[in-house]
Amino acid sequence: MGQRHKYADAIIAFFMGDKYRVKPPAKKYRVALFNNIYTSTADTPEDVEFYEKDIGFVRWLTDWVEYEE
Repeated sequence: MGQRHKYADAIIAFFMGDKYRVKPPAKKYRVALFNNIYTSTADTPEDVEFYEKDIGFVRWLTDWVEYEE
């Protein structure tokens, strides 16, 4: 089977009626503490890996937090 079309959900919703909305996927982040002074947010697993290797990284202040725009 081929790859799903990028806008498949929107196309199906459009043909199902005259009003439609495709809910966007939830985004997530977590907050890191550096040098016991400042914080930064990580949005991707790559950010997490990068931050954890930083010499100033102390700990994660939060678990992954999901939000919608």
